[in-house]
Amino acid sequence: MRMNISVPDGLKKRMDKVKDTNWSALACRAFESHLAEIAAGKEFRMSTDDVVVRLRASREKEESADSAAGRKAGVEWAQRRATAKQLEVLEKSQDPVHDWYFGVGSSAYSEAEQFYFLIAPDDKGDRSAACLFWDRELGDDALDKADAAFVQGFAEGAVEVWAEVSDKL
Repeated sequence: MRMNISVPDGLKKRMDKVKDTNWSALACRAFESHLAEIAAGKEFRMSTDDVVVRLRASREKEESADSAAGRKAGVEWAQRRATAKQLEVLEKSQDPVHDWYFGVGSSAYSEAEQFYFLIAPDDKGDRSAACLFWDRELGDDALDKADAAFVQGFAEGAVEVWAEVSDKL
């Protein structure tokens, strides 16, 4: 279903300058979040649908925060410590259907470990090497912090930097 929304001219001009943002999806998340807040404020027993809407919005908000934190860390890693080869491999790992592919499926390895094995194929399967990488990037117990949304954001941030500089090398 389609719906038109009006925004002030200044906001629209700023939005037009931002590339690769799905404004409709962003607006839908905001609508879901607001509906969840309304549902949470009801003083009577919530319907199952209301609970689902509230929890879905909660999950999306948490995943969005994890992704943003990952993106920031990925940008820093790409700017300061990544090698050109690592960034090339990472860029080529993009899967147009699933956004990113780290060998996800029935793997016994976490997304964070799979990410490391992708950029360091000589260490494939070495969990301690993956743990050392993430500890260097995020601090102690990093594998606990690096969930799927964080790792995807990390990869996106790193490839964003690579896209800006690769043609200048």
